[in-house]
Amino acid sequence: MFRQLLRKGWHMQTAQLIDLICDPKRTLDEIAEAIEAQLPAEAITHELLRELRIALREASEQGLVVRGMLVGARLAPAGTASALDLYGMWVNRANMSQIDLNLLRVAAWAYRWAGDELGRAMALVNLADGLFVRDDFAAAMEAAQAALKLFEAAQHQAGIEKAKLVQANTLVELQQFDQADALFQELEASITVAYDDPDDVVRYVERLNLWACAVENLRDEFAWAQRLYQQAEALLPHTGAPTPFVGSAFRLALNQGILHQRIGRHAEARRFFEEATQLLNEGYVNRFLTDADRFDLYQEQLSLALLLDDRPWAMTFLDQLDTLLETGEGSAKQRAELLRFKAFLSEQFDQVEQLMGKAIALFRELGADLLALACYTQLAERAYEAGRNAVATHALAEAQALLAAHPSPRRQLELGRIVAQHDASMPLGERVATAQALAQAGDPLGAAALWEVVGRAYEQAAELDAAREAYAQALAAMAQARGMVRLSLHTLRLGATRRRAAERSFYLAPDAEAAFELSEQVRAQALLDELSNAGLWRLLDHEDLHEIKQAYEQLSYAQASLSLRELRGQRPIIAGSSSADIHTVQARQQAEAAYFAATQRIADAKIARVGWITGQPATRKAIQAALPPGALLVAPTLIGSEAQAELWATVLDAQGHIQRLCLADKSAWKGFTRRWQETNLLTPKGLARKEAADLALTSLYRIFFAPLEDSLTTASSLVIALDEAMPLYPLHAAFDRAHYLLERMPVSYIPSGSLLTLLHQRHATRQSASQRWVLGYDAQGEAEYAQLKGLTAELATLSQLIGGAQRHGPFSPDELLTLSQRARSLHLMAHGQFPAHGSGRFAQLITGPRRLYADDLYRTELQADLLFLDACHSGQVGPGMQGFIGAALVSGASAVIAAMWQVQYDTARPLIRSFYHHWRSGLPCAQALCRAQSDLAHTMPAGAWAHFYLTGMPELPFS
Repeated sequence: MFRQLLRKGWHMQTAQLIDLICDPKRTLDEIAEAIEAQLPAEAITHELLRELRIALREASEQGLVVRGMLVGARLAPAGTASALDLYGMWVNRANMSQIDLNLLRVAAWAYRWAGDELGRAMALVNLADGLFVRDDFAAAMEAAQAALKLFEAAQHQAGIEKAKLVQANTLVELQQFDQADALFQELEASITVAYDDPDDVVRYVERLNLWACAVENLRDEFAWAQRLYQQAEALLPHTGAPTPFVGSAFRLALNQGILHQRIGRHAEARRFFEEATQLLNEGYVNRFLTDADRFDLYQEQLSLALLLDDRPWAMTFLDQLDTLLETGEGSAKQRAELLRFKAFLSEQFDQVEQLMGKAIALFRELGADLLALACYTQLAERAYEAGRNAVATHALAEAQALLAAHPSPRRQLELGRIVAQHDASMPLGERVATAQALAQAGDPLGAAALWEVVGRAYEQAAELDAAREAYAQALAAMAQARGMVRLSLHTLRLGATRRRAAERSFYLAPDAEAAFELSEQVRAQALLDELSNAGLWRLLDHEDLHEIKQAYEQLSYAQASLSLRELRGQRPIIAGSSSADIHTVQARQQAEAAYFAATQRIADAKIARVGWITGQPATRKAIQAALPPGALLVAPTLIGSEAQAELWATVLDAQGHIQRLCLADKSAWKGFTRRWQETNLLTPKGLARKEAADLALTSLYRIFFAPLEDSLTTASSLVIALDEAMPLYPLHAAFDRAHYLLERMPVSYIPSGSLLTLLHQRHATRQSASQRWVLGYDAQGEAEYAQLKGLTAELATLSQLIGGAQRHGPFSPDELLTLSQRARSLHLMAHGQFPAHGSGRFAQLITGPRRLYADDLYRTELQADLLFLDACHSGQVGPGMQGFIGAALVSGASAVIAAMWQVQYDTARPLIRSFYHHWRSGLPCAQALCRAQSDLAHTMPAGAWAHFYLTGMPELPFS
């Protein structure tokens, strides 16, 4: 074509060239091939270039101008290649998602025309990296393979490594682990790290990081992944001077956060995400990190917030993700993920339907059928909840169509669960059969949700025996569900299901013999949410993880998981890839039952070994034996919804007699809660005036204890089993117009009588530590917290009083956990904070620049008789006893003293010294605390002394 055009005028030549460049049907590579074949460099004159510039100056798209650069590259390939090589070096540090990758294609052709095949390989591997970021996996693999051949021909080891890393990372995203692992193994065998070459170390760290991510993500090899991450961490100091390369450090922190999130160590996950945030901010300024990295971090933080049912926290990250995609281009996968998260968090169903529809369209366009299936499933459930049955039916039909191409009995059963749970027209017999099938298939989460609905249906039909049996099945399924997490049926969401099942069973037959067990089971399972996401995984060691891996290793994740995998945030699986092979899918289905069985068996064995809660109530005799002599166990229970609740109580006396009675009907309870809230008595200011405080505390006595006066008269001590559905009232300070309750007898708290028996068993068999510690951090230099003045002197006073050692902070979490492991008792003075919304796992103590979260306690084995948390709000709890008290009891403490509200540091000093004086003088722990509080009760308002309360074994001696 061009040889013919050379005989004509330059105007026609320019027009034809522009037509070629602007042809939308041709790719840049096709244009380059045409120019290579038909436009020799000597045919390009300055006049042609000038006219080309004039013609393209008015171009509306940058892409046309970039295509026009091919003509300049043809004329002067070495110079163009050199210029674009500098650009290629820069593009590695810039935001790949916002770069026109055709510039890299031009660079590759310029190197080719300059006869520099190694330079061409460099441009191609950068291009492959950019294609990978855009989720164009097929093109990324093709470009990486072309670069690899050129690098191998040139025996360029660094290039070979980078090309293979791009290929391996792409295979990981396609969830083709075996092929990816083979590449990682090749690199492991061929790479020798030159520690004096930071770039060489960076490449090695990146390989370890990617390999560990693949091992953790696709194989559940948590221990193996952790070892790889540790190797990478050890190399970080060699990646830069004077500080490690921020890009490598960021990705390592992010991936370790994801690992800890998956195994339920949420405080550790949050710590790594906070570290990644700091590194991101540093790297973003220097352009070592990009908006794509920011998107990945925000997405994982959003996932963690959703797993913890922390909606406000999740919304902050959703807004940040939205802002990122508004200011940048983003990939189709990112846009689809954001739409799905928005739909999940939206409370308006019309908006949910619109957002899910857009997300489904994008996922289907990408070939990510299984992610589209997950969207259809969530849409169907939300539609039922909104009363939009027609939308739900359509979504389920679309999901069924997708399942025809990706058969999965467990997915099929999940769709059946949604219909049975939400469609009241389904015959009750079919709903029962579905619940049974869910249990048999190893999905106790789904079974629990459905059994509770079945119980309500039986109750409405006045079949009360069948209703109680269905509720019992729901409770049994909930006990089996620990350690399993997914968005559609989260353990915290199912906590309401468990509670309804237990309270309705109790309410239907309060005088039945089984009512005691049901009343106790409301509390016996109260900590299972804590155990589900933290305690269980804390108990699993490497052998257990290996056993679970063996049970799960056949599962290639060809479908979005119904369990831990759902929130992993992976890129979509490409339809038709080997990961969607029908035989692999069938192997997964067969292996899931073995996986759940192995998890459950290990959990049962470990929980029994440490003497922790099983979810089953202890016998009446066992609880009676665990109570102090002459003690009375009072278990208040709220029955019904917040607006229509009644307050009941189960009472167990020292002789083993059980009494059940209604303490307050709906009217009395509603009036009490309204008056209590109106006087704002859950704040220290509300209890600051003695007369007003005593009046309010009298109402506590009238509601909770006046009906039990006869039993209180004969009791020598009182143990209150907390009901997690109630606010945290200072019941120990209830006032009968003459005496506070704690003046009449020692008062302590316990989540359940069953837990008290297990605490006794654990305490009797373990070897207690000998060291007593008094620790404190005065928050000097903290911007948001006042300095605790005089703390050094107080540490000395308390350490002398108890005969222990003292240490002044700041402390890192690891330092505190190490000291805690060796402590027989530990007193910690610091500021404290409980999250206003969301998970109590993130209650924190301000012990240094790195805070100690409640969830951190799961990383240690406490041997302490007593943990005294001398900090504001340290005793507040969330659902499932989330907070420091639940975490400390799970981790081994026999008793915890903590504060219900803000601690006035100066006024609390005499109280604490008095407690330790009485305890060391021979009084049991609970009695010593009540004596110290009663010493102040008639001279100071309740806000100054009623905040501290003891949870756990009340009769612990100072020994």
